[in-house]
Amino acid sequence: MLRTLFWSLKKSSRLKRIARKLTPTPDGGEAFMRAFAKGGFEAITPRLDEIEEGKRELFALIREDPVTSKLLQDYGIDDEALDELYNKLVRDGAGIYKKGHWLPASTLAFGQTLEYLLKNKNTRQDEFKKICYRLWQYFSENETGEIED
Repeated sequence: MLRTLFWSLKKSSRLKRIARKLTPTPDGGEAFMRAFAKGGFEAITPRLDEIEEGKRELFALIREDPVTSKLLQDYGIDDEALDELYNKLVRDGAGIYKKGHWLPASTLAFGQTLEYLLKNKNTRQDEFKKICYRLWQYFSENETGEIED
């Protein structure tokens, strides 16, 4: 029990640090786009590198967790598939910060939300947007346990 609590606290701390690398700038990315317009890819490379580093750290965290690593194994998910899922979450409506959670990262990092995502990963884009909304609700309302539609 103590070991589980220690892992949970450590995981939460790491996830918060990782989320800071992954979240867009507070201005909604306008500074990022201005830098790109002014200096091209060279101007934004440090930020892109930081995002990629954050993803690598997130995927390592997911593989280290006993619950999420088993789900990855059960569904045959590798880092490339995790990256696709992460990007799909950002692109289709879950790329938001809610109640201390960067939703794409938290969705992948917790067993209940990861399993819900994996069960629904092949839905059409319009349906996947509903999945993103349901994930937003889950974190927004501080739900726990299995996610029901």
